[in-house]
Amino acid sequence: MAKLNAAVKNQIKNRVFYNKDEKGMDTSPEVHSDITLQIAYIQIGFQTTDMCANQVYGLSPSTSWIRKKLEAPVDVKECALKLEEDYDYGTWQLDDSASPWKSYYDSDTGWFCVGDSRPYGGWLNIKFLDNAIACLNREHELQALWIHL
Repeated sequence: MAKLNAAVKNQIKNRVFYNKDEKGMDTSPEVHSDITLQIAYIQIGFQTTDMCANQVYGLSPSTSWIRKKLEAPVDVKECALKLEEDYDYGTWQLDDSASPWKSYYDSDTGWFCVGDSRPYGGWLNIKFLDNAIACLNREHELQALWIHL
């Protein structure tokens, strides 16, 4: 699995939004990514120049979301999300296609989560876009992606 970490540079001020007509996530303003890490059809885009994430996009029909009360990560570091290793251009699948990560949504708080929605101590939670948080385990592997819609 891809190794990620916090980067010294500031987070990007782009914002993720849900496009009801296209049934998916997108980032505003639109930017270009050379590398994407995909989880359950949602992609985190990275630039090869600095290996930092700059957008989130992808198919995620709201009809597939599991409705539940969510507690978003509270111990959050605001900075860039960076790939620890160099990757070639293209898309890399992080979850197993036979058992893709589940997507959750809390309509009371507006939080969307793909991956492990349970809060864990010891995880590195990186707010890398204006409303997106990546949760990394101790091995620096992505465990969850949180988006405030």
